[in-house]
Amino acid sequence: MDSLQADASRLHIGPRKQFFFDDLIVESVQNLARRVHSPQKVEQAPLIQRDRPWEQVTYFTFGSWQVMRDPADGIFKCWYEDWQMYPDRFPDDAFPFAHPEHAPSRYLFARSSDGIHWEKPELDIYREQGKETNIVLGDDFGSIHCGYVFYDPLEENDEYRFKILFISRPSSSTGLHYRYAASPDGIHWKPWAALSILRPLRKSSMTTSRRLRRRNGVKRLRI
Repeated sequence: MDSLQADASRLHIGPRKQFFFDDLIVESVQNLARRVHSPQKVEQAPLIQRDRPWEQVTYFTFGSWQVMRDPADGIFKCWYEDWQMYPDRFPDDAFPFAHPEHAPSRYLFARSSDGIHWEKPELDIYREQGKETNIVLGDDFGSIHCGYVFYDPLEENDEYRFKILFISRPSSSTGLHYRYAASPDGIHWKPWAALSILRPLRKSSMTTSRRLRRRNGVKRLRI
């Protein structure tokens, strides 16, 4: 307890959720035992993989996908980047990876009731060759890269429950911008009118990324 008294900020819990890995913030325990279970690896891996004709490169890397459980319906929802690469059009050493006309990317959607068995719903939002797809963020947003989707529990307007911050590469330009969009369900997106386009992305993104600030446990944009 001496360490807690020396650092009173640890005792300020407020509305934030807490993990009880130990008794650091527990005042007393009686007739209870802590049992930690080991996770079991699911053998049917990968859980989400490229299996649709409109998918090119399902780009599951550190900053190009997001999974969360919607508190409204309890459904696990996943957004992932699909990179439309056509390397056969260029020599191996001349493929323009960063050019949105030759390597555009968009965001696709999957959902699951248990987090293990995933469904890619065919939605009437973007069509390819006349077929419905699970593309939810496409060409009208530019080429989308490294989207960060988050649920905003402090949002009063249900139309903006879900938000996404992403790097946009307009097809008419090789410049990069941060853009911002909102959605009521994580499927139907529209540019957020209050902050749809941010200043151009510099070579070093550290300055721009500082516009993100955490408030009450939620990452928010500082305007």
